[in-house]
Amino acid sequence: MSHDSASVFRIDRLAVPAAAMGPLLAQVERNQARLRAQPGCRQAHALMRPADAEGFNLMTVVEWADARAMTAAKAVMDALHAAEGFDPGTFRQGLGVRTESAVYGPAVVSAP
Repeated sequence: MSHDSASVFRIDRLAVPAAAMGPLLAQVERNQARLRAQPGCRQAHALMRPADAEGFNLMTVVEWADARAMTAAKAVMDALHAAEGFDPGTFRQGLGVRTESAVYGPAVVSAP
């Protein structure tokens, strides 16, 4: 799949204890539905694999048309969470979930 050079990808990697998977996935599904409704969201996916007998690795990937769309969506999500009295960091910490987040752009490879 080809991506516009302005595309940005927000990728979150989560180490999830088995007991936390149900509540975490429910929240991820809610968030991704909201993100997909935001202008500039091209796609949003949640991917999972078992890590060991005690947990899972979960990765969420959201492609945005550009950094401006991602920033605007973050402001919307922050406002929604604040209105609900929901703190994502506190929620994940309470479940014992470890998270790494980063923003990536498409790799540009020049022909030799």
